[in-house]
Amino acid sequence: MRTIFSTLILLFTITTYGQLVKKNCLVLPAKVKDFTASGTSTFLQLDKEKGKHEHFVSYHPNGQKSKEYFQRNGIKYDTLNRWTEKGELLHREVYSDSDYIHINYYSASGQILEIGAYKMRVTNPENLAVYDSATFNRYFTFECKKPCYIRTGIWKEFDENGNLERTGEYLPMQFMFTAPTKDSSGYEIRAENTDFEMKTEISYLGLLTYLKDRTWTYYNDKGIKTKEEFYRRGLRLY
Repeated sequence: MRTIFSTLILLFTITTYGQLVKKNCLVLPAKVKDFTASGTSTFLQLDKEKGKHEHFVSYHPNGQKSKEYFQRNGIKYDTLNRWTEKGELLHREVYSDSDYIHINYYSASGQILEIGAYKMRVTNPENLAVYDSATFNRYFTFECKKPCYIRTGIWKEFDENGNLERTGEYLPMQFMFTAPTKDSSGYEIRAENTDFEMKTEISYLGLLTYLKDRTWTYYNDKGIKTKEEFYRRGLRLY
């Protein structure tokens, strides 16, 4: 009699739980693994709708985590972290609804190397071409992929001991420029720019960067200001 009673209770519990799962649309994570030459990556689908809510983790070949973040509808939230193969923190992004804090670290010491902010923008920033006559580099605005984030506010850079080295602002948008390279004994060697025009005998590599703007201030290891540089639309004035 006790066995029958226990069985009935168990069946009632399972049935009730099943109804709650159906009522509240509980979805168990679907795990997808991807194996690559650089390690493995895992997507955990946290919603019944594909791509709606995901947890992403990638690993170095030695099994250490290399990157981890969460995203909803393709937009990251909470925190994104990157680590070295030794498990040392290399990079962190802390997200809010409309912006995020960007932090780079010295992996060996754990000290902050660079910190600044990005904010979300609905439309692409203005198209801008910058010609630097000192280096003959040509910079063109790089198309911002959605969600589009642009640099904002004062950025700070530090030395390995945690001392502030420089502070300043950037133009908000990211730029692409072509760095000339040339073949020498089977290797790609960086060539000096001598002309804004691309030359057929030299190969070029497309690179992405941010350009300084307004006032940049530099400090020594005692925190004393040593110099200032002034920029306008990516070019140094003095």
